[in-house]
Amino acid sequence: MKIFINALSSRSGGAQKYIENILAHYDKSSNNQIFIVSPINHNIPLNQKNILKIELSNYIGKNPFFRYIWEVVFLPRILINLHINVLFCPGGSFSGQLPINCKLVTTFQNMMPFDLEQRLKYPFGYMRLRNWLLQRKLMSSMLKSNLVIFISDFAKNIIENRAKNKIIHSVTIPHGIDPMFIRKLDNNLPFPEGFPQKFLLYVSTIDVYKAQVEVVKSYSLLKSRNPNAPKLIFIGEEYEPYGKIVRKLIEMYKLEDDILIKKAIPNQDLPSLYQHATINIFASKTENCPFILLEALASGRPLVVSNFPPMPEFGSDAVEYFDPSNPIELADLLDELLSNDNLLMKLSKNTLEHSKNFDWSVSAKRTWESINSL
Repeated sequence: MKIFINALSSRSGGAQKYIENILAHYDKSSNNQIFIVSPINHNIPLNQKNILKIELSNYIGKNPFFRYIWEVVFLPRILINLHINVLFCPGGSFSGQLPINCKLVTTFQNMMPFDLEQRLKYPFGYMRLRNWLLQRKLMSSMLKSNLVIFISDFAKNIIENRAKNKIIHSVTIPHGIDPMFIRKLDNNLPFPEGFPQKFLLYVSTIDVYKAQVEVVKSYSLLKSRNPNAPKLIFIGEEYEPYGKIVRKLIEMYKLEDDILIKKAIPNQDLPSLYQHATINIFASKTENCPFILLEALASGRPLVVSNFPPMPEFGSDAVEYFDPSNPIELADLLDELLSNDNLLMKLSKNTLEHSKNFDWSVSAKRTWESINSL
């Protein structure tokens, strides 16, 4: 079977990690032939004889308009000329016309366009329009797919309900955890340079649905009760309008010395930070299958998590939950944990044990089996 992977829209974050991991765990003994187009920064295992990367102009990869033209005009011809059996779109969307006898597989990665409450938090402009258009494009692609791969049951139920059960076939396959994030108890990572000895850590993009504003308010309450509470560190790229609001709030509470904001750091430096955090925090209000939650689980450190779905689907009973819309609730939870070493130790053990349920080799195997079943 010949499979063509269009990963041009999987430019960063979870979508990029997804395609890199399912290819890294691809069965080398398979007789399938895989062709892939992807951004130049993807780490594609080209040493495998049955995986061939097709080079395109960087303009096509970066520009959404050029990508659309390429998908509509050129991609269908390529699929015909190469006699492709399956077009796989891990980014979730396909705009062109599918050739006869070529089946379509999409992976639904992005829940934000389908969360109206969070979408409306963006001001009128590019981001709100982008999410509206993405919702329509993603739904259209899923309705014409022969197989939709969901990465959480939460998303599967939401989308299939909105699609009025018109999706042909679907399966839920959650992400795995990159081995670099899995804590090895006999080999502790060195303490990260330039960080305080004790800190609360929240790794995520600083954006309207990630609730950093509420986390700052919670931390202000915590500091008023416990002046010796560990510093709070945010790590992630900023959506600038929201980032300004977060920074102004930090100034208003006079917490500039206690709350640190650092832009995204290299992936290889994150495991050490997760593993040395006093408590990891994940306060997002909308997700699909959050990589950051899984990575924090694997650190073997206490983890407090938003109770918005699908977070309980992945954290199960290994973490503590809070309502990210209620700053008092998070402040109370952090205060309780920081004063209870036994509970912190129990949570550390639970998170590491639970992380074993998310294995990329298993996720990749199920993904390829589902595609081959077509």
